[in-house]
Amino acid sequence: QPLPSAALMAQTPAVEFATREEAEKAFFKLLKETNVKSDWTWEQAMRAIITNPLYRSLKTVAERKAAFHAYAEREARRERELREEREQKHRSAFIHMLENNKAIKPYTRFKSALKILANQPAFQQIKSDQQREQYFNEYVEGLQRREKDRMRDLRKSSMDRFAELLRDTPEITYETEWRNAQKIYMKLPALEDPKTFEGMDILDFLSVYEEHSRLLWEPVLADLSKRARDKKRKERKARDGFKALLKEQLDQSHINALTLWKELYPHIKDDPRYTGLLGLPQSTPIDLFWDLIYDLEEHLHYQKKVVYDVLKRREFEVTLETPFETFRDLVAQDESGHSIPENNLMIIYEHLKNKAVIKQKEERRRQERKLRRKMDNLRHVMKYIETPIGVEETWESVRPRLQDLPEYKDIDDEQICIEVFDKFIKRLKQSGQDEEEDEEGIIREEEEVMHNRYRRSHSRGPGRHNRHGERESDHGMSDDERLRKRKRARHTGRPTEYDQPMDSGRVSAEEGDALDQYENDPRRQH
Repeated sequence: QPLPSAALMAQTPAVEFATREEAEKAFFKLLKETNVKSDWTWEQAMRAIITNPLYRSLKTVAERKAAFHAYAEREARRERELREEREQKHRSAFIHMLENNKAIKPYTRFKSALKILANQPAFQQIKSDQQREQYFNEYVEGLQRREKDRMRDLRKSSMDRFAELLRDTPEITYETEWRNAQKIYMKLPALEDPKTFEGMDILDFLSVYEEHSRLLWEPVLADLSKRARDKKRKERKARDGFKALLKEQLDQSHINALTLWKELYPHIKDDPRYTGLLGLPQSTPIDLFWDLIYDLEEHLHYQKKVVYDVLKRREFEVTLETPFETFRDLVAQDESGHSIPENNLMIIYEHLKNKAVIKQKEERRRQERKLRRKMDNLRHVMKYIETPIGVEETWESVRPRLQDLPEYKDIDDEQICIEVFDKFIKRLKQSGQDEEEDEEGIIREEEEVMHNRYRRSHSRGPGRHNRHGERESDHGMSDDERLRKRKRARHTGRPTEYDQPMDSGRVSAEEGDALDQYENDPRRQH
């Protein structure tokens, strides 16, 4: 309907109130008596109440509109509370109906329950099927939870009874296997009632037995752990005792960086700290010994560098004639070398002396090699001198022809020149004998070849000849070629005593160094 006109509103007398609260209460009363709904709009409410004198109880439109919204909110809240209260009553009646019906089980579905509950008043007073199904599902879920809780409590109590049964069965120990434990407890009287352990499955029995077995193993494992700790402690004490024994031997100068195990063994073989470590696992006495030797070798290597630096700064060289006291005092005077122990200084001193010996021997070998080269040069000159040297000549007759040559002057000792000459004459005599034997052999071979050629030419059957008419051998070689080959073989340069280097029995420089180091090794001298 259209709103009343302004003239009509002017004809409506205004009602006056002493306070605004009284005016608002009158306005609320007007809305309630007019049956204004909570879901109405302000325009709908205004059309219904504008002609009533109480409409003007509030002076402004803003006050009337605010009062209307407050009334609408209050009515909406009241209606909601009433609706919730009504739904709660319906729900309680519905749940009570389900609780009193023994046919409803935790596994019952709503479609199956419709046939049973359709005629019940509590069921019919709920008009929405969706609401009925929701209440029913809530009730069934509660049944399922309560059933699950009941089964859980039943299972727990059954497992506790089974654990107590295992504890009261002495035949089951920590060594009993699961299959054997089953055979034992299945014979007990408690297993005759099937409800004794209701709610348990085979995995529950196994888990309870595993927990029982773990409890049985705890003291055993604790004892084993204690024994293992005691054993490790004993082994550690044995190793520490042997290390202390090695330290004592080191302080007594029985051990240094070059000490061998066989040298230390006589000093410690009867010591209980050595015998107590025998047979124990991990580190053995010889392992700990070599660990100490390795550390001593590292210290010795560093100290050796320090000594070398001191000698280099002092421009001092250790020779075979240098006494140890001089070497020791020289190193002790330097700030970097005064802390080196005397036994290590002795090792370094012996090493330097060995190096001096090796250097001296190397120099001697070098001089010998130089002398051999000079002797070889003189022998070469004798072989190719302008006036050949005869086999019957003597040194006195040959010496004037050699004394002006540089190869002769390079050799200071005339006795060595005589030795070269004697060996040269000896070689000449041997060479003459070899040539005579070769000529006789060649003549015999030529006669044999001629005889064989004549014999083959008169033998039966055609023979194979080369292009010169000479018969070839079975291997495709003629007799003349075979003869020439034998002559070449006889006149090839075979090494003889004179062609070998003089004093061939000497060892090389490297071999000599190795032999000298082996002979002068201080550990070998012990």
